[in-house]
Amino acid sequence: MTWLTPSLLWFALLGAVPILLHFLLRERVQKVAFSAMRFLRKQSREVLSRKKWLEWLLTILRVACIMLLVAAFARPFFASGIDAAGKFGSDTYILLDTSRSMTFGTRFADAQAQAEQLAKAAAGDSRITVVTFGGAEQIHFSEPGDATAAVDAIHHAAATAGSTDVFAAIDKVLETVKQHNGSGEVHLISDLQASGLPRNRDVRKLPPSYKFVVHAIAGKLPEAGGVAIEGGAFSADVTPGEQNFSVAARVHNRGPAREVEAQLKIAGKSIATKRIQLAANGETALTLGGTLRDVGEHPGQVVITGAPVILPGDDAYNFIVRVVKKVKVVVVNGHPSKNEKDDAAYYILAALNAGDDSPYSAKAYETLPDLKDVNVVILSALSTLPPADVKRLEEFVKSGGGMMISAGPGVNAASFDASIGTISPAKLRAWTAGDDLFLMPANAHHSLVTRIVSEGGGDLTAGRFNGYWDLKDSQEADVVLRFSNNRPALLQGHLGNGTTIFFPAAMDMRAGDFPLHGIFVPFIREAVRILQDHGTKAASVLAGESYQLGADGSIEGPDGKIQRSEKSAVAVTLSAPGIYKVTQSNTTELLAVNGDVKESDLTPASASDLEKMIASAPETEVRRTAEGFERVLSGDARVGAEHKQNIGWYCLLTVAALCLTELYVAQLASRK
Repeated sequence: MTWLTPSLLWFALLGAVPILLHFLLRERVQKVAFSAMRFLRKQSREVLSRKKWLEWLLTILRVACIMLLVAAFARPFFASGIDAAGKFGSDTYILLDTSRSMTFGTRFADAQAQAEQLAKAAAGDSRITVVTFGGAEQIHFSEPGDATAAVDAIHHAAATAGSTDVFAAIDKVLETVKQHNGSGEVHLISDLQASGLPRNRDVRKLPPSYKFVVHAIAGKLPEAGGVAIEGGAFSADVTPGEQNFSVAARVHNRGPAREVEAQLKIAGKSIATKRIQLAANGETALTLGGTLRDVGEHPGQVVITGAPVILPGDDAYNFIVRVVKKVKVVVVNGHPSKNEKDDAAYYILAALNAGDDSPYSAKAYETLPDLKDVNVVILSALSTLPPADVKRLEEFVKSGGGMMISAGPGVNAASFDASIGTISPAKLRAWTAGDDLFLMPANAHHSLVTRIVSEGGGDLTAGRFNGYWDLKDSQEADVVLRFSNNRPALLQGHLGNGTTIFFPAAMDMRAGDFPLHGIFVPFIREAVRILQDHGTKAASVLAGESYQLGADGSIEGPDGKIQRSEKSAVAVTLSAPGIYKVTQSNTTELLAVNGDVKESDLTPASASDLEKMIASAPETEVRRTAEGFERVLSGDARVGAEHKQNIGWYCLLTVAALCLTELYVAQLASRK
């Protein structure tokens, strides 16, 4: 039994009052010699005995009424064993946010100071683990140790250029605590950016044996605000000509209305400018263009001037544009038809060859041609290839070529798996009919998604599909797009130095209307562009991510510092926005890196809301004791349990029944 207001139980002492009154006010019997009454002695003794018994019963009833009345006002309830859950251990996890937003002002220094206090305040026998995190790829655990080791790990931590993903860090901690079957405390120290807490994501809760506490390190927001720019669509591959290049961007204004200037720079030289008006706390899209004639890679920037920035690098969007000759694309048509509208190759060629300024030169074949000087091969609705052609195609991809595969409803799964499936990102399982399916992103940061959706407001959901191939053996491939039923729709894999893309649906009209929509052209062109680039880079990479540098390669950052790999490949962290120069396999290419503009949106989320989301049992709370920790019902849950059980009302009803009984017994006693 647990009490909501146990202090009222002191009033139970009033139960002694009826007992005291019984002894103090009882009738005193005086003995008087009266000879005429001696014959009634026996009857008088029997009456007195019955009256004495009734008086004690009255006393007991009155004591019970007082005790039940006190109990009713103390509001009892049963805690279902939670209050008696016992003590548990004292493992401590300190999650320290090292994302880009923590570089603002003194936030990271304040976070380190808070983390150090928590480490020193932990119980003496507590195993402390420091977890530093930014995005999903920037989560690092220290070795569990004492307070001294934890403080040392905190001092060695540093804020990075990565994005914020609080839930990814909590998920990693959750996996660890489940493996160790531990218990204790989890402390999150972060500026709690609302943008770092995605709303469309399932949230997993910590086990009941852990207390979860959020420490918000927000500080004062900048009064003047600032601007931040992020890239949209641009023509990464252009052919020489007049006004052959344009880039779109979006400028975010976090503060009062202002006017700024946008400059388009190529290799540090300004080639276009534009004045733009920014609404208060609004955003504006802009497009700038120019002429590029020299074949090769050109580093570019769109730079905003005339306004403050919240985080370094927010005022520039970095990109790489390539001036190329025609890119040669071979389309092997596995479903030739006299009716061109039933021929997927017809739509693919139309998308790639459209326009005099198209950087692509695509041609259809019914068998695999000579692949000399070919950049990309597209296999359209093809069930099988001769073993010699499969071998040639494999060598082509491994040497750096690109291959795209699309599979329509007429493909034979067994033949495909035994032939083309040996070099594709996945194999076919079965053709599945589905009504009114559409495409949706699976990787929102992939260049195919960001560029074709941004370009002209492209809508991936426009095309409809009436069927698709269910896939198998696709563990090594990255899922870029999914169908609306969550099945994989576009996979990207790697084979040697080349890249493969698999689209398990038709690119003709036999099972949908995808080729009839405007999104089809940028979809095909962006897929070919990725294959042409060997899949090694997107239009832009976010700062804080890792870049796989091959053996004997080097990468030069925007600050001029060079990192080298030796005999094996290494993962290099892209620590700051800017243009990087990557050298490997006797080739040099440029890589554009940008900061996540969401990091400069410093609007904080609610610490209490986050605690409720992550805490495993919101109806309970954990408190520290001399022996460790114990779990008890929280205040709100105790009130809810008392209201639900209504034991106090039952006590009052019992009091009413006892009062009626007391009146009846009192009448009996008065007649004696």
